[in-house]
Amino acid sequence: MSILFLRKLVRRVLAMKDRQNSIYAHIWLRFLGVKIGANCTFYGTPMINKHPQSEIIVGNNVMVCSSVSLYSSLLIGRSKLHALSDTSQIIIGDDCDLNGLTAISRSRTIEIGAGTLIAGNCVIMDSDFHHVYPVETRRGHQDDVVDLDVRIGESVWIGLNCIILKGVTIGRGSVIGAGSVVVRDIPPMVVAAGNPARVRKHIGERTGNVARC
Repeated sequence: MSILFLRKLVRRVLAMKDRQNSIYAHIWLRFLGVKIGANCTFYGTPMINKHPQSEIIVGNNVMVCSSVSLYSSLLIGRSKLHALSDTSQIIIGDDCDLNGLTAISRSRTIEIGAGTLIAGNCVIMDSDFHHVYPVETRRGHQDDVVDLDVRIGESVWIGLNCIILKGVTIGRGSVIGAGSVVVRDIPPMVVAAGNPARVRKHIGERTGNVARC
């Protein structure tokens, strides 16, 4: 039996496992109190950490990939949705594709607009979790850290390995380049990239000296 045949057999078995996990994921997530819309697909089972009074809402026609066998760029692996307190909300709009996303709501709302695409290994957080100063107080749980909502508009495309920090709004149709760290609002219909992410060009036709792409 050749090595090539064995590799093909292993890939086929893994693919079957992922398809079976889609059914298991539906059952498990509903058991945990996650609200799931119609025609959602889960490749692998996301990791869920949900406070009993928090809300995690998944819209219709959403795809969530937690499988390295189906999405080879995943470095971290499973998608993770953490709603850690009774006021936490994670809301995923219709027709979103999420690949290895980690979304952490400590106390506020993380909202992902309809039609948004998020590539592998991205992290969205509503909190810094620690104070900057005094340095001696950084370690340990800190209840008085200020958390802020995160709003991602419709039809946004977020590239690989991006970090979206608290208080950020990303406007409709914008693209966030791979590896970016978003610390401030991004307007609609632009390409933004870098650390910190800045607007690099506009999408579509604009007046004046603004780029056309």
